[in-house]
Parts: sequence; C-alpha cells; structure tokens
Amino acid sequence: MTTTDSTTADAPAAAPFESATAITADPTDGRAPVLSTRAALQGPASAIAGAELLATAHGIYEASLNGARATDSVLNPGWTVYESRLQVQRFDVTEQARSGGEEIELSVLLGRGWWNGDFGFGDAASNYGDENALLAALVITYADGSTQTVATDETWTATDSPITFATIYDGQHEDRTLAAGDPRPVRVTEIDRSTLIEQASPLITRHETRRPEKIWTSPSGKTLLDFGQNLVGWLRFTVTGPAGTEITLRHAEVLEHEELGTRPLRAAKATDQLVLSGDVDGDYFEPTFTFHGFRYAEVTGWPGELTAEDIEAVVVHSDIPRTGWFESSHEGVNQLISNSIWSQRGNFLAVPTDCPQRDERLGWTGDIAAYAATAAYQFDVSDFLHSWLLDVQAEASLPPLSFVPFVVPDILKLRVGGADPFSDGDPKEIPTAIWGDAAVWVAEALWNAYGDLDRLRAEYPGMVLHLESVERALSPTGLWDQGFQFADWLDPDAPADSPADAKADKGVVATACLIRSARFAAETARLLGEEADATRWQDLADRTLAAFTEAYVSADG
Repeated sequence: MTTTDSTTADAPAAAPFESATAITADPTDGRAPVLSTRAALQGPASAIAGAELLATAHGIYEASLNGARATDSVLNPGWTVYESRLQVQRFDVTEQARSGGEEIELSVLLGRGWWNGDFGFGDAASNYGDENALLAALVITYADGSTQTVATDETWTATDSPITFATIYDGQHEDRTLAAGDPRPVRVTEIDRSTLIEQASPLITRHETRRPEKIWTSPSGKTLLDFGQNLVGWLRFTVTGPAGTEITLRHAEVLEHEELGTRPLRAAKATDQLVLSGDVDGDYFEPTFTFHGFRYAEVTGWPGELTAEDIEAVVVHSDIPRTGWFESSHEGVNQLISNSIWSQRGNFLAVPTDCPQRDERLGWTGDIAAYAATAAYQFDVSDFLHSWLLDVQAEASLPPLSFVPFVVPDILKLRVGGADPFSDGDPKEIPTAIWGDAAVWVAEALWNAYGDLDRLRAEYPGMVLHLESVERALSPTGLWDQGFQFADWLDPDAPADSPADAKADKGVVATACLIRSARFAAETARLLGEEADATRWQDLADRTLAAFTEAYVSADG
C-alpha cells in the first residue's frame, strides 16, 4: 500500500528516478503496450529485506512484478494538473520480489487515461500530449544494507496487450485472440522531473461488488441488467465460449422507453467489448482502463444464458473513508442521504467531478464549492480536497491564466481550436463567482471540518489569487456586476436551452459571493498572523457590502 503525503504542500519526488529514463512504445493498431524488463537479482531472493516500486506516467498504468500485481489501486497516477503536479506512487512489493527465484520480471501496461483520451465534452477532444510515457524504478534492499535498482531505460522491450482501445468516455475493447507479438525496442521520451510530486491524493481503489438484482429482455430483445443502485465502476466476469465470440457491454443510469437510456450520455459510448479466446478455462475480463456511471447494463453476445452469478459490478472511487452517518424516521429523507453518499462516491474519483457517466466528468469548481461542507461531513476528504486545492492554485498560475478556471484540472483550455467554450476565442481573464470562490469556500469547509492550520496556510495563496482577480473585475461602483457569470446556474425556471437565464440578477449573486469570500480570507489571514492582509480583505468585504447595500437594498429594507 502506498503512503499518502501528510504535509501541507507538495513534496518533490524526482530524486528516486535519478537512474530512470521515461520510455514509451508506439502502439500497434492502437493496442495498449506492455513495457517490460528482466534482471538478475544481485543476491538471493531470501536475502531481500524490502522492495519498493516507484512509478508514474503520462497516461495510466498497471504494474506487475513476477506476474503479481504491484498494487490493488487502479487508474494510477490519477488526474492532477499534469503541467505542474504529476503524482508518483510508491508500492511495497517485497513479497512479489521474493517470489521470482534468481531474477525479477517487471512489466507495466500503459494506457491513455486522462492524458490523451480525447477528454472534455462535446467535440473537445482535449489532450495533454500525443504519446503516453512511463517512469519507474524498482528499489530492492538486501539484508546487508546493499541496494539494487531496476529502472526504466532504453533496454526495456514492448509487446502488445489484448486491449485494442481504451478511453474513459468510450470504454475498453479487448481481443483475446490476438497474439502479443515479438518484443520490440521501447523509445526514450521525456517526463518533466520538475512536475513530479509524492502521492498527495488518496489512491483510486475498488470498494465493493454488486450482483444484478434483475435480468430481463427488453422489447427490442436486448438483455438488460439492473444492479439496483446508481454506481461508478465497471463490470467483471469470467466466461467460456467459442473463440471469436464478441461480448458487448453498454452502460447507462436510466431506462428510456424500456430500453437502455444512452441519450443522456451525449457523445460518450460507455461501451466495453471482449472477443473471447476460446480457452477452456474461460476469459477473465475487468476493464480497468475506463470507468462508467450506471445502474443498468445491456449485454449482447453472451454465450448461453446470463445469470446473476455470472457477472458483477465493481464500485470504484478514491479511497475516502466514511465518517458521517444520518438516519431519520422519514424514508424520503433517508433516501436523500443515501443519494448524496452514492453521488459523492461516484464523483470523488481522482478529482471532484460534476457527473460520472457522460462526456464530461470534469472538476467543475462551482459544484464542489457548493458541496464541500457536505462532503467533509460524509467522508474524510482532508487529503482529497487539499490536494485538489493545490491543483486549483497550480492551474490558476499557469499562463495565460490569472484566475480560477471553471474546471480543475482545466482540460477545456486544451480543446481543439484552443479555447474553452465560454471564452469566445482566446482564453482571457474571466473570474466567476461561486466557481472561482471554490478556492476560498472549499478551504473554508476543510478548515471547519479538520482545523488544520498548516494546510490552511498552504491553501491561502489560492484565496489571494482569486480575490485579486475579482478586484480587477469590479465595476467603478464596487459591484461585481460585469464579465461572464454562471450565477444561479440551472434555475429550475430557466429555459432548457438557456440554463443561465435565472431569476436572480447575476450582479447580486456575484457581489454577495465576494463578501463571503473576502470575510473568510480576512479570518484566514488573522489566523496566520498576516495582519496587513487581514485588514486588506476585511476592508474589501466592508466596501463590497456597502456597495451591495447602496445598489440592491431599498430604503425600507
């Protein structure tokens, strides 16, 4: 199990990779590569006192040592602001290292993930780079204190996995009839060492499994499964069938017209496929290079009759322990709490997202600004949201930004065409109430829940960055009533095609938000002993309140 960095800010993680070189392999027909190496042990396996694997990637990776998985975590290294913060995982692999006799074999499956999986939404096709890359080092310590390091370099080789396609939105496709092919040379590439940090956010792990509660045939003749709960993860199973049999799995949260309701997914295909090898022992399938938000699944091509014992749903999210419970005598209230718990589990996967199912799944800052206090009551999110707030700072500090963007990590800036969907061209400074206020409100929720002054100190620069960007955006009247605002987004009375057309005036909403943020920034500065800052932010709060009262409050109150 890896350890989570408990310090306030990022700990650099470049040193362990002094002997490592980032490597990649050009895919064959789009197939995910397996990068591997063999090395003779410098001492007997029985003399191994400990072994640790350090790894990170542009993309996502799964590492195995001597045929055994290095970790139970998935989707490593998660999603952060890759330009500034690329997490390095550390896994204790002592037992795996001892199991290989006189040599060790280290292999790593490398996939696209958030790095270049055509992310964003709509036609965004946003990517950080064209190729995936791996950086890894296995450090073996012997009983006499000597060490041996096996690191990625040009001597590694690549073969092809059965994965012919895998992205988060569209799913994972595997063809077990395909051969791995002859080993071929890897190619040396680059991972910026200055971006490497120790693991700061909880690992992403499997948490439970669920069998389908109902299996039936839809009006069109499709086999449908109901797992009885909206969840996030994937399906897994072992199945035996003729070679070349293709099983297709589609996922959705709802039914429409008694069929699987894929319309709300927009462009996301959420479809996994497996072509069977024909092995008499069956083919095991678990698509860990994608994830889906679903309650229902549609299965086609299954050989024979599909039963509830044949297939299960795996619930996946970041490893945040449950801390808050609530139960009442009202069934509806209890269901509301259950909905909130499951929604948090599904949306706290690497980053706090808006939804887990369609072509979006982005870290919308406004969503977590509103939800952070609830999140901290229900689960221990101290590491998860603190790491994300460091991402907020990092993203807002990257050129050309000087404000908190709408999503963090800001994949929208990488859209094809070079502009996010709200900028009308090149990115420009448009701080936005509630969304930008996440830099303050999430920190406030964490302070109220955990009282960690050192972490509040590390989060404070993000508050300053946000408030300074808002100061530049104020009208001469002192109101925050110009520039783009989401404001009361999704007002139930707003037209379906115009979700920003709310009843509330956008200037009223934004100016009120500024007062709240400035007040907590002043409180934070006082706690940190920054008296000049405390006076500055309290003055801003007072001036803004006076402007709000002058503009929006009538003489009779």
